[in-house]
Amino acid sequence: QKNHVYLVQIPRCGCIPSTSPFALKLETWLRFCKIIYINISNEFTKYSEKGQIPFIELNGRHYADSNQIIELLKTKSVQDPDVELNAFDRAQFVAFHSLLEDSIAWTIPFNRSRDNVWFTTKDKGFAGHFSGVKQLLFAKIGLPKIAKLVSISISAARNLNLN
Repeated sequence: QKNHVYLVQIPRCGCIPSTSPFALKLETWLRFCKIIYINISNEFTKYSEKGQIPFIELNGRHYADSNQIIELLKTKSVQDPDVELNAFDRAQFVAFHSLLEDSIAWTIPFNRSRDNVWFTTKDKGFAGHFSGVKQLLFAKIGLPKIAKLVSISISAARNLNLN
């Protein structure tokens, strides 16, 4: 459909709308700006051309990275909640945005890497999206791999913040 936003993100869990803070931010922004969109679950199979989730499809083109998507949609729609911000408010916005995305956002994967068993439950986690051998592989191989990648990312981020 022309000029219609298709938001592609990881499947929803039973306990929260999205396990991805970036998908949650993008979906919240779309709702706040009253932009009509269709939420599409990628079922762990579809990714953007950059290999990222979430991404949107707009007029047949894929756009990745939640910050770039928001900036793109600000230019393509009449909705821009930041248009009336003065210089001081805009500076505060940039500071809070940086605080949230560069520092606080790392607490989410850190907490998930410490106790990620809930990911494998059917009622709260992703187990409902898998069956049989895939479910077993996800629980036994996928989760430990995710925890390891998260800890490596956190270590790298700490080193960047210290330098």
